[in-house]
Amino acid sequence: MIDYEKMTAYAAIHSLVHENQYDYSVNELETDEYGRVLFSVAVTSLYSNANFGSYVVIMQGCTKGGVLYYEDIAYYSGDENEEKTASLKDANDWNTPINESKITKRRMHMEYPPGEGMYFGSTLTETGRSRPKKEWNDYIKIVYSSLNISKDDYEIVISDYDESGKWLLCVREGGTNNTKYFVIASERKVLSFIENDDSDAIISDIISMKQESNWNFTLLKK
Repeated sequence: MIDYEKMTAYAAIHSLVHENQYDYSVNELETDEYGRVLFSVAVTSLYSNANFGSYVVIMQGCTKGGVLYYEDIAYYSGDENEEKTASLKDANDWNTPINESKITKRRMHMEYPPGEGMYFGSTLTETGRSRPKKEWNDYIKIVYSSLNISKDDYEIVISDYDESGKWLLCVREGGTNNTKYFVIASERKVLSFIENDDSDAIISDIISMKQESNWNFTLLKK
């Protein structure tokens, strides 16, 4: 059975990253008459009792091997909140006909064992396209230099990508799960970055950053 809710959470939530480290506990809360699913998800470590956060998410739908959602506005952070849920539903067109022009699709696969790994791309070839072609250590040197930070203090992981060769990166403080910066970079340079303030406003900041960096939404559509 394919866990589409888990896939949606992994793909849609920016601070969850491309690693085999998460366990997702999903609680389906509600569905609308057009097939959308509202669910909560608690994210914990596969290897310890560490809590990586809780979220409320809306999945617009799914296809074989892929999930459909509204990019950047499919979730909010924290436990269930009536006011936030109402706003989330409104932003995601709850109980109105599906608007396919607003939907983003991610093809993904899940891998067992060694853990509950989830990867962009339904095949190894497609997964490879979601990473820079450049040798990874050479690639992240560009980011460290642009942000004037040290690789001894921070680690860099992929959050998302577009199909024109740009990546949304999380820059995390070493030894923690705390994202300090969100960065958009091409193969050659950092295009834009923002400091994470762990507030609800970070979503609008990421949207603005994507627009400034000419993030390619079109090729990710259904």
